[in-house]
Amino acid sequence: METGIAINIKYRIASDQGRNFTDLQGIDEFRRGLAADYVSVVKGRPAGAGGFTHLYVEVISSLSLSHLAQLLIDGIAFDLIKRGAESFVLRPFLAAYEKLRDRNKGKGSIDIGELQIHFQDSILLIHEVREDTIIPSLGKLLLSLAQNYDHLTLGDGQNPFLIHIPVFEDPDEDRPCRFRVRGDTDETIPSDGPADYCKFWGLEYTVETDRRVYDVTRQLLLDERFNTLHEHWSELTRRAESKHRNSRELEPSMKKPSPTESASAILDAKIRELGDWRGKMLAKVRDIIYEADPAIVEEWKWVKPTSAGVPVFSHGGIVCTGETYKSVVKMTFAKGAALKDPAGLFNSSLDGNVRRAIDIHEGDKIDEAALKDLIRAAVTLNLRGPTRVAVKKSKPKPRRARRLTSSKRAG
Repeated sequence: METGIAINIKYRIASDQGRNFTDLQGIDEFRRGLAADYVSVVKGRPAGAGGFTHLYVEVISSLSLSHLAQLLIDGIAFDLIKRGAESFVLRPFLAAYEKLRDRNKGKGSIDIGELQIHFQDSILLIHEVREDTIIPSLGKLLLSLAQNYDHLTLGDGQNPFLIHIPVFEDPDEDRPCRFRVRGDTDETIPSDGPADYCKFWGLEYTVETDRRVYDVTRQLLLDERFNTLHEHWSELTRRAESKHRNSRELEPSMKKPSPTESASAILDAKIRELGDWRGKMLAKVRDIIYEADPAIVEEWKWVKPTSAGVPVFSHGGIVCTGETYKSVVKMTFAKGAALKDPAGLFNSSLDGNVRRAIDIHEGDKIDEAALKDLIRAAVTLNLRGPTRVAVKKSKPKPRRARRLTSSKRAG
């Protein structure tokens, strides 16, 4: 079938088994199915402990967004567009994706975390707002985009280069920017689910600094900027470090803040910004960790464009993390599989060879004594160093005398 599309899919599977991770059931069939209809690449890697297996899908189309908008207005189905030599056929991909989800039900949830569609004139970047919201909302979303497309043009005739769907108005009084992209972890902005796709869109034009927010409900292009998720967290990090630096400047006799102190300042800001039960729980977990071992060091690791990073507690190596997700605070122990857990605190990532995790939900009560024992055991294991296995040496075998040949014979 001529689909007019190329597809690139990356996914991070919930596993802490390293390069020997167990892949998704039916993934080879999924690859073959896509290869029959598209130029396609499907690659996966382990994402560490717990959570969903998220697919990040990139679609490259031979159509322009402006032309697609006109076809949708004319009533053509969004997933099966074929007119003359032009095609935009998503239906085989959608069918293969649903089949892959069905094959893995009960073994961990599969979801599309982000969908990028590269048209010839614009890029559409659709962010997940809740579990399983992108694909069920795609038809309605694209039709809404078609109906509003003419309103997205600037006064000088520029059409959007990149469209973020959706962006949100940040309710935080100390927000860096009024509008921003919402993340899937450590997030303070609530979501109304699929309805969010038709509220606000973030538009980038040819010059990246030319940004606008489009109010879908009022069909109004606002003279407002928005921040990407990476820009939002970078600004919060900058503020926390600046505040810490200024406080040190008021005390000239004291040394400059160390990386550890900076990480603590970032974590302080994170707890304040969460502002709900997750912030209180993370603060409580932090206190318990320090009560268990006052020599623990706070670090901030794994900052990426798609992630603000993760608070890490270390002593002689990583002891555990303090991650926050939409409905859970997660402590992932780097060497949890090697620790005894008589109280049964570990309730996540139980199949891995290295890590173990504790998922704490709203309303859960922490067994503080057992958690302190677990933290101390993790520190002890780190300080003990790597376990070395003694290898019995075999007696050397007598060597045979080698016959030496002349250089003439060798030649």
